[in-house]
Amino acid sequence: MNLPCCHDSSRRTPGAVWAVVLSLALLLGVRLLALESFEDTAFSRWPQVDAYTYWDQARKMFNGEDPFSGGFYQPPGYPWLLAHVVFPLAGGASLFAIRVFQLALGLVSSVTLLWMGRGLGSWALGLLSLALFSFYPYTLLFELDILTPALSIAGLVLALALVWTPALPAAWRTGLAGLLLGVVAMVHPSFLLCVPALGLALVLWGPAEKGAGGRRPARSRRWGAALGLCTLLGGTLLGLSPTAWQNWSRWEQLALVSHNAGINFYLGNNPDWRRTVFLRPGIPFRQLVLEAEPHRRDQFQRNSFWWKRAREEISRQPMAFVDALATKVIWSFNAREIPRNEEYLCRLQEPELAWLAFSPVRYWWAFPLAAWGVCVLWRRRARGRLVVLQWVALQSVMWVFLVADRYRMAAWPLLCIAASAGTADLWKRLQEPRGGRALRWPIVVMALAAILPWWPLAAPARFQPAWCEHLRGNLSLSDGRYDDAMGYYQKTILVDPSDLSARRWLAQALLLKGRPAEARETLLPVLERFPEHYPSEMLMVQICERLEDWSAAAEYAGVAYHIPGDRTRTGLRYIRLLVKAGHLQVARDVALADPRLAGRRDIGELLGL
Repeated sequence: MNLPCCHDSSRRTPGAVWAVVLSLALLLGVRLLALESFEDTAFSRWPQVDAYTYWDQARKMFNGEDPFSGGFYQPPGYPWLLAHVVFPLAGGASLFAIRVFQLALGLVSSVTLLWMGRGLGSWALGLLSLALFSFYPYTLLFELDILTPALSIAGLVLALALVWTPALPAAWRTGLAGLLLGVVAMVHPSFLLCVPALGLALVLWGPAEKGAGGRRPARSRRWGAALGLCTLLGGTLLGLSPTAWQNWSRWEQLALVSHNAGINFYLGNNPDWRRTVFLRPGIPFRQLVLEAEPHRRDQFQRNSFWWKRAREEISRQPMAFVDALATKVIWSFNAREIPRNEEYLCRLQEPELAWLAFSPVRYWWAFPLAAWGVCVLWRRRARGRLVVLQWVALQSVMWVFLVADRYRMAAWPLLCIAASAGTADLWKRLQEPRGGRALRWPIVVMALAAILPWWPLAAPARFQPAWCEHLRGNLSLSDGRYDDAMGYYQKTILVDPSDLSARRWLAQALLLKGRPAEARETLLPVLERFPEHYPSEMLMVQICERLEDWSAAAEYAGVAYHIPGDRTRTGLRYIRLLVKAGHLQVARDVALADPRLAGRRDIGELLGL
């Protein structure tokens, strides 16, 4: 059974061929233009937040270092691939090479969606799927960032392409699909949910469509589904084996993937989730992280800590948990891409990238079309149900954990297929003699779906212009443009006085500009609110040293020295500052109380021990 709109899936008319060729040429041109535009911005030189973490991990591995000595807090698949595939091919660590690689992956995903759409009905349906996916501004912005979506989406659509057959797919296809999904889960663990979704699709797989080898007996289909499930699971475990083996052989932990799910679950499900889920990277988030006492717990124990704490708080306030789940379900369909660590609306304000905002593709109108497309696809069984189940699986990550644009981007290719199917069905219905009556149910479904994207968001989830100023300050500071950085940070603090990280970086810029007195006044509120923030305490030490206030410098160094962690080097600095300040006996007491310091020859000579 074909979609109601189209019956030409096997015909290649000259018009269809030319449409495909022109679309692919346009697709390539847009990506090359986006790459050139992005390279002209400071964002291309200085990855931010998680992008910097991945970049740093990949560089360390490429240089023979181990960035995962304490365990896989973040999934290791992405930096592994960069370090062992992309960098060797590029002749060295290169941000530009990563972007070229990811744009190429975007092309692969787009062409695969074109082929999958054609398999559902026609070249027109495939071209619409390609256009929705490729010309969505966030698709390009994620491909240009040092983040996982381009790689994980390519792996997902290729895995689905392996089982994209009208009849029940052969066991070798499901095995390879499972292998790909296992590898993708090493890049982004939430894609593990695609495995049970694919398994359920195999169970629900209908009889073969006409023209695809006839109908298979029900018993044969049951055996085929069982064999497919076994090979799917086996392929997935094989794909996950590198991280699973590392977790066991290095840390004696039975874990398939990385282990940061606990804190993500807590962020999105505790009674104060509306605050914690929107904590910006930096000092406020660090305050929360320290509640797990990382000096006493390794990464695995910290993960267990957050799971246990989430369960305890949910059990005390179950209705708050229900409210969180219901709200996240609604927010996951919002017209706004809700950021977690990045805010791409800030990038679209850059003159070089502003043209991307003119793309007409938007989530708010694609989603209602997809809602009707789900109804159409589900009736088709086979590949249609596969699309629906995969979409629900990936969308549910936001319901269970937290709503974030990076998570929703994972489901975007599936939404594009569903929206294309919905559009095709609506077009077919418009051609029917019944006219308006044929559109009655589609209009009802789409009208209800059109409400969700405009549901009001909480204030922290709305666009925050102050964060754009903060990011500009970070980029200016990295570029050595300290006056510009100070201006941006001051604007940030004016709009959002609670941004402690902006204060900390403003103090850094003031110090670099030779204004230590102003830097001290700027940093004091940060230390009052968060005295356990080691980088801020050490920055104040530098400021006081510049002011030659040795007593104050020693006092702040003492606070930093007593913050949990390996502080041997800080202790050495603390002792030297105490000596400079004339507190020789205090310095001796500190040294004698710490065997790591007392046994050093330089300290013994300095203190006469």
